Amino acid sequence: MRLRLGIAVGFPGLLTAIVLGATPAVASEAPDYEMPFPCGQEWTGGSRPGHSPSPKSIDFNRPGDYGDLVVSSAPGVVTRVADSGSRSYGKWVVVDHGEGQSSLYAHLKAQWVTVGQPLDQGAVLGVVGDTGGVSGAHLHFEQRSGNTVVDPYFHQVAFKAGTTAASENCPDVPLAGSWDHGSANAVAVFRRTAGSGTFELAGPETIITVPFGRGSDAPVVGDWDGDGLTDVGVRRQKNRKFFLRHGDGAVSRARFGRISDL
Repeated sequence: MRLRLGIAVGFPGLLTAIVLGATPAVASEAPDYEMPFPCGQEWTGGSRPGHSPSPKSIDFNRPGDYGDLVVSSAPGVVTRVADSGSRSYGKWVVVDHGEGQSSLYAHLKAQWVTVGQPLDQGAVLGVVGDTGGVSGAHLHFEQRSGNTVVDPYFHQVAFKAGTTAASENCPDVPLAGSWDHGSANAVAVFRRTAGSGTFELAGPETIITVPFGRGSDAPVVGDWDGDGLTDVGVRRQKNRKFFLRHGDGAVSRARFGRISDL
């Protein structure tokens, strides 16, 4: 097993990418890619012999996909946010995963990231669109080694063009806080599942489970009501809105920052 430590991006802990038992067809330094969509969503990916720039590129579709969320396939740093207008990729983003590995996301309706921004696996970077030289909405996706488009792998399995698969891009986000009246903080995770999110808080004797938010939300923690206990919350990137859950179950809302902020 080889462990690569990433970059903390606004939450306690480190981001990691783990490569387990890679087959000889995969470069040893390749990240542990997942599908570029939120946890549990089903997408069909296709290609064709003349697909530019390579038949190894994948075009993803599903019914009503215009405006659907696109997420980072692996942890990394944004190195390109470009707009080719009505030709080629249209609005596109490149994420560098280190050691010469990168992923590209094209024909986006909107880009919600900036160059130099670190992304965790599963972090939202934009939405599906129909910009560039296309006839309909879809996500054009590439995995690259250097400047070469390579065969796509998701969840350590080769992806076959023309098939439909459910995204397993469901990474836990590490957190910490004071969940009871003790003086010490304890660990927690925000667990992403299909369509929903759940906070798992490590209590002194048991795990406290708090279903809250969506699987594509960014989790936040803090003492929202001043009672000395840490509360949970989420930030929804699309509308820049925080949803903050108080100890009595009430939820307050606040809009703050830019779409690309973490």
